[in-house]
Amino acid sequence: IEFNEAGDYLKYYKKKFVNIVFPYVFVSILLSIWNLRKIPNLDFGSTPVALYYLKSSLKDLISSNSSTHLWFMFGLIGYLLSAPFLSKMFHAMSNIELHILYGIIIIWNTITVLIFPFFNEPFGYHGWFLTGWMIHFCLGYYVDRAVTSSNAKLFYVMGILGAFINVMGATFFADRFSNPNDLAPTFIITCVGVMAFLQRKLNVSDERLKRITRFMSGYYFYIYMVHFNI
Repeated sequence: IEFNEAGDYLKYYKKKFVNIVFPYVFVSILLSIWNLRKIPNLDFGSTPVALYYLKSSLKDLISSNSSTHLWFMFGLIGYLLSAPFLSKMFHAMSNIELHILYGIIIIWNTITVLIFPFFNEPFGYHGWFLTGWMIHFCLGYYVDRAVTSSNAKLFYVMGILGAFINVMGATFFADRFSNPNDLAPTFIITCVGVMAFLQRKLNVSDERLKRITRFMSGYYFYIYMVHFNI
Protein backbone atom coordinates (compact mmCIF):
# COMPACT_ATOMS: atom_id res chain seq x y z
CA ILE A 1 0.00 0.00 0.00
CA GLU A 2 1.45 3.38 -1.00
CA PHE A 3 -0.95 5.56 1.03
CA ASN A 4 -1.64 8.08 -1.71
CA GLU A 5 -5.39 8.27 -1.11
CA ALA A 6 -7.74 8.15 1.86
CA GLY A 7 -8.91 4.73 0.70
CA ASP A 8 -5.39 3.36 1.11
CA TYR A 9 -5.42 4.27 4.79
CA LEU A 10 -8.87 2.79 5.25
CA LYS A 11 -7.79 -0.44 3.55
CA TYR A 12 -4.69 -0.70 5.75
CA TYR A 13 -6.49 -0.02 9.05
CA LYS A 14 -9.29 -2.42 8.13
CA LYS A 15 -6.76 -5.15 7.38
CA LYS A 16 -4.90 -4.61 10.66
CA PHE A 17 -8.16 -4.59 12.60
CA VAL A 18 -9.19 -7.91 11.08
CA ASN A 19 -5.76 -9.56 11.35
CA ILE A 20 -4.44 -8.10 14.62
CA VAL A 21 -6.90 -6.13 16.77
CA PHE A 22 -9.95 -8.38 16.51
CA PRO A 23 -8.00 -11.62 17.17
CA TYR A 24 -6.30 -9.95 20.13
CA VAL A 25 -9.59 -8.83 21.67
CA PHE A 26 -11.16 -12.24 21.05
CA VAL A 27 -8.25 -14.21 22.53
CA SER A 28 -7.90 -11.80 25.45
CA ILE A 29 -11.54 -12.35 26.43
CA LEU A 30 -11.17 -16.13 26.10
CA LEU A 31 -8.02 -16.13 28.24
CA SER A 32 -9.71 -13.96 30.88
CA ILE A 33 -12.60 -16.40 31.14
CA TRP A 34 -10.20 -19.35 31.12
CA ASN A 35 -8.12 -17.90 33.96
CA LEU A 36 -11.18 -17.04 36.03
CA ARG A 37 -12.58 -20.55 35.67
CA LYS A 38 -9.33 -21.98 37.06
CA ILE A 39 -9.78 -20.06 40.32
CA PRO A 40 -11.26 -22.45 42.92
CA ASN A 41 -14.40 -21.30 44.72
CA LEU A 42 -14.49 -17.98 42.91
CA ASP A 43 -16.78 -15.58 44.78
CA PHE A 44 -18.93 -13.51 42.46
CA GLY A 45 -20.60 -11.69 45.35
CA SER A 46 -23.82 -9.99 44.31
CA THR A 47 -22.60 -9.48 40.74
CA PRO A 48 -24.27 -11.63 38.08
CA VAL A 49 -21.83 -14.21 36.71
CA ALA A 50 -21.96 -12.97 33.12
CA LEU A 51 -21.40 -9.36 34.21
CA TYR A 52 -18.50 -10.42 36.46
CA TYR A 53 -16.80 -12.19 33.56
CA LEU A 54 -17.44 -9.21 31.29
CA LYS A 55 -15.98 -6.68 33.75
CA SER A 56 -12.90 -8.86 34.36
CA SER A 57 -12.37 -9.31 30.62
CA LEU A 58 -12.61 -5.58 29.99
CA LYS A 59 -10.19 -4.85 32.84
CA ASP A 60 -7.67 -7.29 31.37
CA LEU A 61 -8.11 -5.79 27.93
CA ILE A 62 -7.71 -2.20 29.11
CA SER A 63 -4.91 -2.56 31.65
CA SER A 64 -4.10 -5.94 33.19
CA ASN A 65 -2.73 -7.51 30.00
CA SER A 66 0.21 -5.11 30.26
CA SER A 67 1.63 -7.33 33.02
CA THR A 68 1.16 -10.61 31.12
CA HIS A 69 2.70 -12.12 27.99
CA LEU A 70 0.31 -9.90 26.00
CA TRP A 71 2.12 -6.74 27.13
CA PHE A 72 3.48 -6.14 23.62
CA MET A 73 0.02 -5.27 22.32
CA PHE A 74 -0.01 -2.03 24.33
CA GLY A 75 2.81 -0.75 22.13
CA LEU A 76 1.90 -2.56 18.93
CA ILE A 77 -1.48 -0.83 18.63
CA GLY A 78 0.23 2.57 18.53
CA TYR A 79 2.88 1.32 16.13
CA LEU A 80 0.22 0.04 13.74
CA LEU A 81 -1.54 3.40 13.84
CA SER A 82 1.75 5.14 13.09
CA ALA A 83 2.92 2.77 10.35
CA PRO A 84 1.33 4.51 7.31
CA PHE A 85 2.99 7.80 8.19
CA LEU A 86 6.34 6.17 8.95
CA SER A 87 6.02 4.36 5.63
CA LYS A 88 5.58 7.65 3.79
CA MET A 89 8.67 9.02 5.52
CA PHE A 90 10.85 5.95 4.93
CA HIS A 91 9.90 5.61 1.27
CA ALA A 92 10.84 9.25 0.67
CA MET A 93 14.29 8.73 2.17
CA SER A 94 17.39 7.69 0.24
CA ASN A 95 19.50 4.72 1.38
CA ILE A 96 22.10 7.13 2.75
CA GLU A 97 19.43 8.82 4.84
CA LEU A 98 18.26 5.43 6.11
CA HIS A 99 21.82 4.60 7.16
CA ILE A 100 22.08 7.95 8.96
CA LEU A 101 18.80 7.25 10.73
CA TYR A 102 20.01 3.80 11.78
CA GLY A 103 23.28 5.31 13.00
CA ILE A 104 21.46 7.85 15.15
CA ILE A 105 19.31 5.05 16.60
CA ILE A 106 22.40 3.07 17.60
CA ILE A 107 24.18 6.14 19.03
CA TRP A 108 21.08 7.24 20.97
CA ASN A 109 20.58 3.75 22.39
CA THR A 110 24.26 3.45 23.24
CA ILE A 111 23.97 6.59 25.35
CA THR A 112 20.54 6.05 26.89
CA VAL A 113 20.37 2.26 27.25
CA LEU A 114 24.02 1.26 27.63
CA ILE A 115 26.39 3.94 28.91
CA PHE A 116 24.32 5.93 31.41
CA PRO A 117 22.62 2.89 32.99
CA PHE A 118 26.01 1.15 33.16
CA PHE A 119 27.26 3.92 35.44
CA ASN A 120 23.90 4.21 37.22
CA GLU A 121 23.45 7.77 36.02
CA PRO A 122 20.15 9.29 34.83
CA PHE A 123 19.86 10.63 31.30
CA GLY A 124 17.37 13.47 31.22
CA TYR A 125 17.30 14.25 27.51
CA HIS A 126 14.45 12.75 25.52
CA GLY A 127 12.25 13.34 22.51
CA TRP A 128 13.99 11.19 19.91
CA PHE A 129 11.08 9.41 18.26
CA LEU A 130 12.60 6.03 17.32
CA THR A 131 13.16 4.48 20.72
CA GLY A 132 12.12 1.32 22.51
CA TRP A 133 10.28 -1.38 20.62
CA MET A 134 9.48 1.03 17.80
CA ILE A 135 13.07 0.40 16.67
CA HIS A 136 12.42 -3.30 16.16
CA PHE A 137 9.11 -2.46 14.47
CA CYS A 138 11.05 -0.53 11.80
CA LEU A 139 14.15 -2.70 11.45
CA GLY A 140 12.63 -5.03 8.88
CA TYR A 141 12.15 -2.22 6.38
CA TYR A 142 15.68 -0.97 6.97
CA VAL A 143 17.21 -4.40 6.36
CA ASP A 144 15.05 -5.08 3.32
CA ARG A 145 15.95 -1.81 1.66
CA ALA A 146 19.34 -0.60 2.95
CA VAL A 147 21.27 -3.87 3.22
CA THR A 148 22.62 -4.61 -0.26
CA SER A 149 25.05 -7.07 -1.83
CA SER A 150 27.84 -4.50 -1.50
CA ASN A 151 27.44 -3.92 2.25
CA ALA A 152 25.84 -7.14 3.49
CA LYS A 153 29.10 -8.64 4.79
CA LEU A 154 29.66 -5.56 6.94
CA PHE A 155 26.30 -6.14 8.61
CA TYR A 156 27.12 -9.83 9.15
CA VAL A 157 30.40 -8.92 10.88
CA MET A 158 28.73 -6.20 12.94
CA GLY A 159 26.06 -8.71 13.96
CA ILE A 160 28.69 -11.17 15.17
CA LEU A 161 30.55 -8.47 17.10
CA GLY A 162 27.29 -7.21 18.57
CA ALA A 163 26.37 -10.71 19.74
CA PHE A 164 29.82 -11.19 21.28
CA ILE A 165 29.72 -7.89 23.18
CA ASN A 166 26.15 -8.60 24.24
CA VAL A 167 27.02 -12.01 25.68
CA MET A 168 30.14 -10.69 27.42
CA GLY A 169 28.28 -7.74 28.89
CA ALA A 170 25.35 -9.82 30.09
CA THR A 171 27.74 -12.43 31.55
CA PHE A 172 30.33 -10.29 33.33
CA PHE A 173 28.29 -7.14 34.03
CA ALA A 174 24.85 -8.66 34.53
CA ASP A 175 23.86 -6.04 37.12
CA ARG A 176 24.85 -3.08 34.94
CA PHE A 177 24.50 -4.21 31.33
CA SER A 178 21.02 -2.92 30.56
CA ASN A 179 18.44 -4.64 28.33
CA PRO A 180 20.73 -7.23 26.70
CA ASN A 181 17.78 -9.18 25.30
CA ASP A 182 15.80 -6.40 23.68
CA LEU A 183 16.86 -2.74 23.56
CA ALA A 184 20.63 -2.74 24.03
CA PRO A 185 22.36 -1.35 20.91
CA THR A 186 24.45 -4.51 20.70
CA PHE A 187 21.29 -6.61 20.56
CA ILE A 188 19.77 -4.36 17.88
CA ILE A 189 22.95 -4.66 15.79
CA THR A 190 22.83 -8.44 16.24
CA CYS A 191 19.21 -8.53 15.09
CA VAL A 192 20.04 -6.56 11.96
CA GLY A 193 22.94 -8.91 11.17
CA VAL A 194 20.80 -12.01 11.70
CA MET A 195 17.92 -10.65 9.62
CA ALA A 196 20.26 -9.62 6.81
CA PHE A 197 21.93 -13.03 6.81
CA LEU A 198 18.68 -15.00 6.83
CA GLN A 199 17.17 -12.83 4.13
CA ARG A 200 20.11 -13.27 1.79
CA LYS A 201 21.47 -16.71 2.63
CA LEU A 202 18.52 -18.82 3.75
CA ASN A 203 16.97 -20.52 0.75
CA VAL A 204 14.28 -23.11 1.43
CA SER A 205 13.87 -25.32 -1.63
CA ASP A 206 11.75 -28.10 -0.14
CA GLU A 207 8.15 -27.42 -1.19
CA ARG A 208 6.68 -29.34 1.72
CA LEU A 209 8.68 -27.28 4.19
CA LYS A 210 7.58 -24.13 2.40
CA ARG A 211 3.92 -25.11 2.74
CA ILE A 212 4.36 -25.89 6.43
CA THR A 213 6.12 -22.57 7.00
CA ARG A 214 3.42 -20.64 5.16
CA PHE A 215 0.72 -22.43 7.13
CA MET A 216 2.43 -21.74 10.46
CA SER A 217 3.07 -18.09 9.57
CA GLY A 218 -0.66 -17.62 9.09
CA TYR A 219 -1.32 -18.62 12.70
CA TYR A 220 1.82 -17.57 14.58
CA PHE A 221 0.00 -14.59 16.15
CA TYR A 222 -2.67 -16.86 17.64
CA ILE A 223 -0.03 -19.39 18.72
CA TYR A 224 1.91 -16.78 20.63
CA MET A 225 -1.15 -15.37 22.34
CA VAL A 226 -2.27 -18.74 23.73
CA HIS A 227 1.07 -20.51 24.24
CA PHE A 228 1.51 -19.19 27.79
CA ASN A 229 -1.74 -20.83 28.90
CA ILE A 230 -1.10 -24.22 27.32
